[in-house]
Amino acid sequence: MTTKKKPDIEIEKVENVSHEDHIKEIQYDEDTFDAQAFQDKFLSQDKIRSTNSVAMALMKTEEIEFIVEEFLAGKENIYIEDRASFYYVDADTEVVLDFDEIEEALGRPYSVYDFLVNLSTTVGRAMTVGNKFILTTRLVGIEMDVDTQPKD
Repeated sequence: MTTKKKPDIEIEKVENVSHEDHIKEIQYDEDTFDAQAFQDKFLSQDKIRSTNSVAMALMKTEEIEFIVEEFLAGKENIYIEDRASFYYVDADTEVVLDFDEIEEALGRPYSVYDFLVNLSTTVGRAMTVGNKFILTTRLVGIEMDVDTQPKD
């Protein structure tokens, strides 16, 4: 019996991309957007890209617009794009939304589970802890205990 030798695998260098550079690369302007260039850059097989970004898409509703305006917009290291029917939110490392605070500011019941109905997709590790929504790059269970409160 002969054994086949596995091909040598080249170890690729990882390109670390800052959050600021990442945002510059993903910003969408309908008039100047080049879909092919975007695809070529982000689906390229010649290098590994690394960022600490997390992202989510939120369907537009009255409550989501309130959350975006009052709890996300203007925060350092959070980028928001209005993409007609949804909001694209990109953040450096982590997003934490406390729905006890949001409920109080909204003036009516609104839990983390109500929010999840309008959360279309995420990039990162998404979880709920109590009435909080957490989207993070941290390794849950290794870097943090899920029963502990995350940093705000």
